Amino acid sequence: MLNHIAFIPDGNRRWARKHGVSIFEAYERGVSKIHEIVDHIVENKIARYVTFYVLSLENVMNRNKLELDLIYNLLVRELKKVREDENTYSKGIRVRVIGIREILPEHIVNEIELTEKATERNENCTVILAVAYSGVLEPFHVLLREFKSRRVEEVLYLLENPKVSFRYFTYLRDVPRPDVIVRTGGEKRISNFLLPHAPGAKLIFLEKYWPEITPQDIDNILSRIITTRA
Repeated sequence: MLNHIAFIPDGNRRWARKHGVSIFEAYERGVSKIHEIVDHIVENKIARYVTFYVLSLENVMNRNKLELDLIYNLLVRELKKVREDENTYSKGIRVRVIGIREILPEHIVNEIELTEKATERNENCTVILAVAYSGVLEPFHVLLREFKSRRVEEVLYLLENPKVSFRYFTYLRDVPRPDVIVRTGGEKRISNFLLPHAPGAKLIFLEKYWPEITPQDIDNILSRIITTRA
């Protein structure tokens, strides 16, 4: 079993153009693939943590409003669906969301908090969604929150204490670093994703667009990692 596998699910829009369908259909298929991959990982005990790069901070700031609203609506729908699905609890799936949620609309933040609270006792697999996320800004955002919640002297002590790891000032300080980061869509870059956590991770780039990914691809990735370690 891996500790942590992370995905950059790229290629939805290119898949839509390739097949002559709307971006809405592409995102719908992309969302169904997330469910399919999570189910495969949980049922086969492939990893304890799974992270998906849902929406970068750059996308929140720069993507056109229509497409952004589409993503927001899908996110709200899926958070509710997961929270109300008995399978979430029978399978032991916990949901966490990382990113600068202060920039998100209030109703989305409410859905995030409700879903995190409802699933926080589930222990088999944690699904982490990176929303309004920036790897470069992650430590600064966490540090800002520390200054807001603690006395300045306490934060300075943590910064100066050699026993306090740099990862303490990250969203995932309690989560193992990714064993592997997978990007679909043919691009060979990690686009500001999990930068404080990426050192040591194996990077795998697939030519397939995200809506084309299958559980077999996950098994092939796992085989490659096992072969490399051997």
